[in-house]
Amino acid sequence: MKTKNIITKTQIPAADFAANPYLGCIHGCIYCYAEFMKRFRNIEGEWGKNVVCKEFDRVNTKSLTNKTIILSSVTDPYQPIERKMRLTRKILTNFIGKPISVEILTKSKFVLDDIDLFKKLNSIRIGLSLNCADDKIREKIEPRASSVSDRLETLKLLRKEKFNLYAFISPLFPFISDYENVIEKIAPYTDEIGFENLNLRGAFRKRVYDFYAEFYPQYADALKSIYSDKGYFRIYWDNVKAKIIKACKERKIKYKIFFYHDEIMAQKRTRG
Repeated sequence: MKTKNIITKTQIPAADFAANPYLGCIHGCIYCYAEFMKRFRNIEGEWGKNVVCKEFDRVNTKSLTNKTIILSSVTDPYQPIERKMRLTRKILTNFIGKPISVEILTKSKFVLDDIDLFKKLNSIRIGLSLNCADDKIREKIEPRASSVSDRLETLKLLRKEKFNLYAFISPLFPFISDYENVIEKIAPYTDEIGFENLNLRGAFRKRVYDFYAEFYPQYADALKSIYSDKGYFRIYWDNVKAKIIKACKERKIKYKIFFYHDEIMAQKRTRG
């Protein structure tokens, strides 16, 4: 798929721009919010089982001076196809020697393939995303993503290379995400932990409801109550937020919490 500019502005709070070298992702996460992209592109087959590689001749970096760019916002830059196509690497090579801050966010152990390139960048911050410490749960909600143990090992190896690292515990699934256990496991290898709750504004809502009905029926009705009652939604996540803050402060871990998406987006628009 031909694209004029692989770099676009983003509403993600921590970045100014984003680069998404692929359309779609093979990880098959049941909560994938990027499925909305199907409305704008002719993507055949089931979402989460197909990937389209973007074609681009060059990367225009003029607008990126002293800015932050994230790879990626609506795909995973190190999903398995990257090992063959190297589109993420192609983008990153354009940033060598330039005053550009690069942020990576991935679920994949294959991020280790580009350690040599990361060392040549002016500024690099690498994030590993995971939402549970139990690989049996991971297999159900992220069936083709790297295992929990592989992600933990990836963090350890990146820490040895002395990169600026963060972990992103996202999304938090009500009642089943064992975030305190995750915090305990990743704390020695991260400079900061981000937390994001499950966002059910999308076509995947039914998929998540069906997942709970099949595997966690004892929580199915409560989940629907959280996402149908704004008041309960706020009470539930405020309670989780308080527990996260307590757990992080006890371990002296830096943290950021991204729970109320409308408010976060409004704040970014206000800042311009």
